[in-house]
Amino acid sequence: MEAVAGPSEPDPRRDTAQPDNLPEVEEVDPEASELIKASVADALGRSNVNLPTRQKEKLEAELTRSVTMSVQASFSGPIPPPGMLHHYESVLPGLGRDIVEMAKKEQEHRHSWEQKALINDVFMQSGALILGWILAAAAFAISAFFFYHKEYYGGGVFMTVPVFVLIRTIITAGKKDKVPPAAKQRRTSSAPNRSQRRAAQRGQK
Repeated sequence: MEAVAGPSEPDPRRDTAQPDNLPEVEEVDPEASELIKASVADALGRSNVNLPTRQKEKLEAELTRSVTMSVQASFSGPIPPPGMLHHYESVLPGLGRDIVEMAKKEQEHRHSWEQKALINDVFMQSGALILGWILAAAAFAISAFFFYHKEYYGGGVFMTVPVFVLIRTIITAGKKDKVPPAAKQRRTSSAPNRSQRRAAQRGQK
């Protein structure tokens, strides 16, 4: 007698097999994965599509796998961190070295520019001081000439201006020297003080 073949048993692998065209994603944090699953499930629950439970679970799994997560990295400074330099080097050999050399040249250029600006500032201050003393000496000489010829009005005019300028310069320099370093640091600090924070809160209200 010929054996009658009974109904073939379903292959369990058919139910658990995943489609080949699903995108591969990197392993993420478990908490982030649970959050993605919850968001997908909530979106499917709020949709008006009526699907069987099995199809809904498969769709939920596919959507969860299709979600991509992007990470944005930033750095401050002329040179990227070593990990980013390694990525640059892997893309194009020698690119990391070029970036470091470019940062060095930029730093040297900035230092040379700051040095030139400092020299110009010192020269301008010194030149202004020398010119001021020359004008003051000339005013004193002219006032002495007027006083010698008994022209007291003209001598007083030429004497008052340089004396007033010198007194004002001395008073201003004395006030600058009396400012403590802590007060200078508070003035130059960029952190908002209490009044600025209150003003910002009022603006938000």
